[in-house]
Amino acid sequence: ILCRYPIVGSDSTALPEFPADWPRVVLLAEVIIENRPILVANTHLAYRPEMVQERKAQTKTLLAAIKRYRPTSGARTKILCGDFNDVPDSPAVHLVLNSGEKFYDVYAKCCPHSPGFTYSIQNPYVDPSSTEDQRIDYIFASGNLVPKDCKVVFDGSDGLDFASDHFGVFCSL
Repeated sequence: ILCRYPIVGSDSTALPEFPADWPRVVLLAEVIIENRPILVANTHLAYRPEMVQERKAQTKTLLAAIKRYRPTSGARTKILCGDFNDVPDSPAVHLVLNSGEKFYDVYAKCCPHSPGFTYSIQNPYVDPSSTEDQRIDYIFASGNLVPKDCKVVFDGSDGLDFASDHFGVFCSL
């Protein structure tokens, strides 16, 4: 998490580990933006497409970490973002949206008619065995944050070249 505003607190929590995957964490950073405290959480869930239940277990742990975190600034507004390696109708994404934290999918709210693919066979860094485009990277927000502008970035357009096998998600809140 990189921020030009003051980070006043932070924590990390290890997520459940599974064979054939890397250790995963959720990083929490409490930032003050224009005198407004915001808790930002960032993660990267299990990779393999078939690991649906594993990502759901990791999501339960990261949501518990968010709930357990005691902000020093009183932050109630939250942003959860990262590579979920899961599609919008997956158990992990549904768990976030129905968690009681009142998260909403920023990109879906801002661009309801766009698929917002972040993993695409058009990307030269994508595994050549991939056969379909997917949206697997997200920004979720809670509180009274309102999306003003959202787009997929680092997709070869707008002068922003490919940075990895995923495109980025940008949102101005």
